Order: sequence, then structure tokens, then C-alpha cells
Amino acid sequence: MVAHMDREGLGAAQGLGEGEGPVNEPGTETAAVGSAQGEELVGAEPAQQAAAGGHSRSPPTSAAAGAHSGNGGAALTSSSEAAAQDAAVAAAVLLLRPPPPANSAAAAAAGAWLSARVRSLPVLVGPDYYGAKQSLLAAEALLLRALGFEVCVAQPFAFLLNAARCLRLPPGQTRLALALLNDLWLGTRLGTLGAAQQQRAVAAVLEAAARLSGQPVWVPPRATEAGLRGWWQLLGVGAEEAEMEALVGAVLQALVGIHRAAETGGAQAA
Repeated sequence: MVAHMDREGLGAAQGLGEGEGPVNEPGTETAAVGSAQGEELVGAEPAQQAAAGGHSRSPPTSAAAGAHSGNGGAALTSSSEAAAQDAAVAAAVLLLRPPPPANSAAAAAAGAWLSARVRSLPVLVGPDYYGAKQSLLAAEALLLRALGFEVCVAQPFAFLLNAARCLRLPPGQTRLALALLNDLWLGTRLGTLGAAQQQRAVAAVLEAAARLSGQPVWVPPRATEAGLRGWWQLLGVGAEEAEMEALVGAVLQALVGIHRAAETGGAQAA
């Protein structure tokens, strides 16, 4: 048995000598070579170490680092200039002013002014907010009460034009009636009246325009023969002559008050 083991050991020794040794794992040889070179460099001269390390990556110098930092500073500067230009354009849009030229001191000043203006806007907080909210609700309630909860208010101009066409009014008289009604609509509380009351006001405006122009309103002969007392009854406005007379007087008085208020800079709300 001892002889057999000796023969196997001898064969193994011969195999190693012929190059049939064990295969190293990947990276083992490289690590071994590197460690050997490191041991040689430890004992070498500084010049040899510098020569051996010529192929290694050296850390960036201060000049290179300064170049990189300079590029970063230029990027920050360009971004700040672009932000200032955007702010200046926004200020020009909000204030209807011509935008300043790009990359100028005016652009930066406009951007700073807009930022300060936005930050200084009053913001209602606490009791001020609830007080303003309560005032808004009270004003809304008063407006709805005046409108009778008719939030879609029909303007009386269509009724006037239809009446003028049915009554065959001359173009000049129709334009005069439209002008009078427009003054009443803008200068009084005519818009807060109901539909029936607005029709009565339109009839009074048409009668006032007829009197001011000196041209009476045309009435069909059959209506006169039937005992019609006023042309406005053809439009469904049930008012007597005395009542219409009072309405025309109120319309003319309101128009005079509107023009006087416009001359003196006051307000008319009849």
C-alpha cells in the first residue's frame, strides 16, 4: 500500500512538472501580479515609482477644477438672467407695458418690482376675511331681493324694436327711443324691475320719443274704430291715458337727472 501511494504521489509530481497543474480562478493571476508589482514598487526609488504610476489616473488639477466651476457659474448666471427676463415679460403682460430688452438692467428691475408687488397684495385672514365674506353675502341677498330672484334678467331692447316695427315708427324716431332707453338702462334701476314693469317703461319711452320728435304713433284704423284709448294697448300694456301721462313724465324727469348728474360728475339712480 505504501508503494502504491508513492507511485501516485510521483505521478502527481510529474504531472505538475508537465504543466497540468490546478487551474486558478478568474482574477487570481491578475491579483497576484499586481501584489508582486506593488511589493517591488515599495522598495523602489521615487523616480521609478513615478515612472510606474505614469499610466495610472491622476487626480484633477486645480486649473481643471476651476474650469469646471467656471462653467457651473456661467450656467447659474444664464439661468438667473433668463428668470429675470421671464419676470419682466410677465410684468409687461400684466401692466400692458412694452417688455424691456433681454439681458438688461430694466428686465431685472421689472422682475424685482413685479415680485415685490405680488408679495405686497393684501390677503384677508382671520376676522377681516369673515367680515368681508359677510358683507358679500349681505350684498348678494339685497341684489336677489331687488331682482325678485330673477337672476336671468331680460333686457327690454328687443321689446322696443319689435314694438317699433309693429307700429311702423320712422327710423329716426326708433333711434331716439333706443337712445332714451339706453340712458335709462345704464343710469337708473330699470334692470331691477320685472318684465311687466319694463314693458310699461318701454311704452313710456316710445311715447316720449314720439312727443320729442313731433310724430305721433301710428294706430290702425280698426283699432281706433274699436275704441282703443292708447296705442300701447296694442302691445298688451294695460295702462290708461292718465297713467301713461305720469309714466312719460317720470321717464323725462329721470333722463334729465341722468344728464345733469353726468355734467356735475354725480350719480343718478332713480
